Amino acid sequence: MSQWSLAQKTFIALISGVILGLAFSFLLLETGFGFNPLKAGPWTAWPRIGTAELDPYTLAKLSFFHEIPLGAAEGLKFIATTSSSGAPLLGRCDYKVSGGVPQARLWTLDIYSRDGTPVASGGERPGLSSAELVWQSGGGFEISLSQNARPDNWLSLPDIDRFCLALTLYDVETGAGLSRLSPAEMPAIVQTKCR
Repeated sequence: MSQWSLAQKTFIALISGVILGLAFSFLLLETGFGFNPLKAGPWTAWPRIGTAELDPYTLAKLSFFHEIPLGAAEGLKFIATTSSSGAPLLGRCDYKVSGGVPQARLWTLDIYSRDGTPVASGGERPGLSSAELVWQSGGGFEISLSQNARPDNWLSLPDIDRFCLALTLYDVETGAGLSRLSPAEMPAIVQTKCR
């Protein structure tokens, strides 16, 4: 039975520490530890991300995605990586986004890749704004997400495996009204079919 030398043991400990450190850092970036998220159904936002209370983990996540956050008085961005049922958002499936949004002067719905880059399919734009929507008679809206053209409000899905949605509310009051949101106050994301 061979003995490990001190140099071999040191090397293995060093490599193990580096791997564990990188894995832990990536886990923090992915899960949002320390961000105090605001969740409503599939949507998640970080209200303090644009404030002076920015912690090192948030700063690392912003640097990773090359993003400058909106200030607390400018707006709030919600991200959805799953449908309302909890299934991942897939580029090969069609979805309906409908319902209401919290009170805001303007809002946009954009399609992002999983690495945080806005994506568009076939030269189409990656998002819609509330100012250009075709509204339903009761004041609601319905947006179709599909690789195939749809009437009224439609966003063309890119040919990628997974994507996420960003709902950005501009000029919104981020006080007590947004501290506790119910899923009914946010748009539902419903998968309609897959190819």
